[in-house]
Formats: sequence, C-alpha cells, structure tokens
Amino acid sequence: MVGVRSAWAVGVLCMGYLWFLFGIVWVPSNKLYQQGLVLLLWLPVLIAVLVLHKRLLQAWRSNKVFLGLLLMLLGWAALSTVWTAAEEPLKELKRVLYVGLFLLLFQILAELRSAFVWKGLGLAFVALALSCPVSFYLFYVQGTHPLSARLDGMGQAGHPILGAYVMALAVMWGLQ
Repeated sequence: MVGVRSAWAVGVLCMGYLWFLFGIVWVPSNKLYQQGLVLLLWLPVLIAVLVLHKRLLQAWRSNKVFLGLLLMLLGWAALSTVWTAAEEPLKELKRVLYVGLFLLLFQILAELRSAFVWKGLGLAFVALALSCPVSFYLFYVQGTHPLSARLDGMGQAGHPILGAYVMALAVMWGLQ
C-alpha cells in the first residue's frame, strides 16, 4: 500500500508541475490558476518536504554550495521584507515562500522523476510557442488593438513574476 500512496503523491506533484507550466497561459482566470497551485503544488510540496526530508538532506549534502547560496538569497529576500516600502510586507514574504516551494518542487521531482522534469519543460516550451499566435489573434484581431500597442500575454503569462518563471524555464529547456 505504501507504493500506491507514494505513486499517488508523486502523481500529484507532477500534476502541480504541469498545472504551473501550462496553466500560466491556458487557464483563463487568475483565481482558478492560484487555487490549482495551492491544491496541486504548494500544499503537496510542503507535505513532500516532511515525507522526503531524508532524501532532501542527502541532496543538500551533495550540493551544499549551490543550495547554500540559494538559501541565502531566499533568506535575504525574506529579510528585506522588513524594510520594504510595499503596502503589504507579508504578501511579499508569501511570494518568497512560494519561490522557495517552487524550487523545492524541482528538487523533489529531480530526485523522484528527473526525466519528467525535462519532458515537462519541453511540453511547456511547445505550449508557450502555441500560445504566441493565439495571443496575437486575441489581442490584435479580436481585441482590435492597433499594431503599435504592446502585446498582452494570455492567461497569467502577462504577469511579470509568473511570466518570468515560465519564460526562464522555457529558456532552460531550450538551452539543454
């Protein structure tokens, strides 16, 4: 029964990964996208950290320098919320937590299904490429914006943080 439960847990993490990659462009509303992230990505990653802590410690030991620098960067980002001029510093801290969980997702999937990470990036690359002509059509043809107007991305790809996540992942896959 343990094998079935762990396969189910890995399946949920994989679904969260794909939801993150594909949903950013193809899920029509931010609310639905965010709810999917919570259900399929953020909560499962937190649970996986508790369950897989021994494996993650092994990964930590084998990559101390890189992961240490990454933790220092996340720590600095979290600490800087103390003096930020943002209206809601806790919201900024929550974003740092989300970035950390997102990075943990990659570490967990790399440990459990490394080939899936690269396949997912490849599929996301194709999905992003397919969204480009659709974005052009929706913005310039259906939306009747002038060609001099700046194109707005589909879904959440127009969001500066979320769009940057996925574009960076697509570039990583494209450079492999």
